[in-house]
Amino acid sequence: MDRVNEEKEKGNDALKKKNYEKAIHHYTTALDLLGNIENQNEVDYILYSNRSAVRLIVHDYNGALEDALKCTALKPNWAKGYLRVVNAYLCLHDYTKAKEALKKGINASEKDESTTKLLSRARDITEYAQEHKSRMFVNLH
Repeated sequence: MDRVNEEKEKGNDALKKKNYEKAIHHYTTALDLLGNIENQNEVDYILYSNRSAVRLIVHDYNGALEDALKCTALKPNWAKGYLRVVNAYLCLHDYTKAKEALKKGINASEKDESTTKLLSRARDITEYAQEHKSRMFVNLH
């Protein structure tokens, strides 16, 4: 598990330095290493979330969506995972699915003040995108 955390931290550092391909590489390596570890979903939903965020930045919207959906499957009550799904659908101009994901996230997520604020912000952005049919990227990581 130490190696997984090391790769995750390297990914986080690369992201901070805007070295996006390197960040994706480290998150992917960490996920590959998790294959043989028990209780892996304690970490892997975060890795999928992080890699989804980076994939959005590099305009790999389908990859970002795939990771975001894995994140929500592993941690269905985590609002940030649903925000990743919403962001990916917005970038893919699928506003209907973005809105559906948003509703699902609101209903499934643990309720706290930060979750409510983030989901409210995402709802406003989703509605704006639908109205303006514009390409949107929501930076909520």
